[in-house]
Amino acid sequence: MLAESTRTARAGMRGIALIPVLVVLAFAALLWIFHEPILSGAGAFLDNGAQPHQAEAIVVLAGGWRGERIVAAADLKERGLAPLVVVSGAVTLYGQRECPMAIDFIRRMGRSTEGYVCADSNASSSKEEAGNVADFLRKRGLKRVLVVSCDTHMRRASRLWRKQAPDLDLTFVSAPSPNFELKRWYKTREGRKWVVLEWTKVITSYFGI
Repeated sequence: MLAESTRTARAGMRGIALIPVLVVLAFAALLWIFHEPILSGAGAFLDNGAQPHQAEAIVVLAGGWRGERIVAAADLKERGLAPLVVVSGAVTLYGQRECPMAIDFIRRMGRSTEGYVCADSNASSSKEEAGNVADFLRKRGLKRVLVVSCDTHMRRASRLWRKQAPDLDLTFVSAPSPNFELKRWYKTREGRKWVVLEWTKVITSYFGI
């Protein structure tokens, strides 16, 4: 009788031990079934851009090396939404500042570059860039501003800018990523690379990294 009770107790313990395994398997199954909506939502979360409106200036954040940010800003200017385009010059590539290269990119497209100016800075982070460019705007009395960045960068950029420049009237306008659709980022290597990197930056930025 004692041996039978012991066997029953052991069987019960094994059953209890299986519960975490079954929970993990069920969770994995749910992830597999719903992985596309979950991954799509993770990408879409990064873009909290808004519709543009009339402003005093358009700011182009550094980093759009395929031209998507400066082109989006040029489109806004040509729609008459602001007379001035302020291009951040926070990045140096092969000894050249990013801003003049970005403006030249627009010029070579046959588009007017009248009203484009550089806001050069030596910023080494998005936070520093926001502070430096915001100071540039304040010195020129510019308050109502459209800030252009790529869709993957928009949520982090908007949080940093609102913290660095609460006195400015800021609207954030997304430029689409040039090589992938944000809601389907997991379908391409380029999308996976940029979205995973940006999520890493979003999380670490809360710790000042």
